[in-house]
Amino acid sequence: MTLEGLSPITILLGENSVGKSTILESLFLITGLSNPFMAFSITSLRAHKTISMNDVKYMFHDADCQQIPSMAAVVGEEKRQLKLIPTFSIKDSIEVGRMAQMDNMRQPLTGLKCDFEVNSPVYAYSGTSSIERDKDGNLVPKVDANYKETVASISLSPYNLGGTFLDDYDELVKVGRKDVLLKALRLFDSRITAVESTTDGLFLGYVHLNRLVPISMAGDGVQKYLSIAMQAFRPSTNIILIDEIENGLHFTAHTKLWECIFTCASELGKQFFISTHSQETLRCLAAFLDRFPDKKDLVRVVTLTREKEIITPYYLSGDGLSGAMENDVEIRK
Repeated sequence: MTLEGLSPITILLGENSVGKSTILESLFLITGLSNPFMAFSITSLRAHKTISMNDVKYMFHDADCQQIPSMAAVVGEEKRQLKLIPTFSIKDSIEVGRMAQMDNMRQPLTGLKCDFEVNSPVYAYSGTSSIERDKDGNLVPKVDANYKETVASISLSPYNLGGTFLDDYDELVKVGRKDVLLKALRLFDSRITAVESTTDGLFLGYVHLNRLVPISMAGDGVQKYLSIAMQAFRPSTNIILIDEIENGLHFTAHTKLWECIFTCASELGKQFFISTHSQETLRCLAAFLDRFPDKKDLVRVVTLTREKEIITPYYLSGDGLSGAMENDVEIRK
């Protein structure tokens, strides 16, 4: 499948299991070409807390390690490609015939190679990084030290809000964006008066409260909004991937969040890829675009459909989204 003509803000729609999360995960992997641990991060995005070589098998179609995932992307003038290749012990490599007849989940995977290429008008590079399980069962990475990544992404899922609040906040403080974050938070909840960090974590100040409140006590909605805002304002992050953006947010907060996202896309040059199942989220986005029609060129809606094993993308512009919502057209499938 190929996605083309993308915008600073791309909205992914489609029925369950059509591939929205897989696209986000592919984008995440291809922005960390030489980091073999990126593949293991995928498991945490899907709520797996433990890291094992066996978890990597879920990245292969039908958990079949014989089907090699391959992905490519164009970032500016740079073309990048990545292949994930499973590795087996020498004994198992000799016994390929026997292994092919085994149940997919019983195949003895011992490692993963990341073969990558980067090509631009000024340079070209190809390399390999890997991660292997040693005789004691430990995962040992081998990173291509000659390649320096120039693109950074963060992936936010319903199960993983990305990074830690304290570390992300400290980065914003160092680059003078503390007040920008507070302003964005006050759009979400006007009662918030302060954001402060201590050795015990991140705290919020509220009107009429004489002490700070731990972020963990502030509710899922505030935490979700704060996580997205932090990643959007971080200077080290170029691309923000958000799976099921509606989770944890009341629909009245969506318009405020869209304002934050469009500000970061237009003023800070961030690129967003966002999936959703929510009609209310789309209506809030359309309402925002109707209020600010000059922002419509920043967004592209992609609906994925599956027929047998073929996934086809259909595209809508910002104007197309507004028209669909005004006429109550179903565009999510």
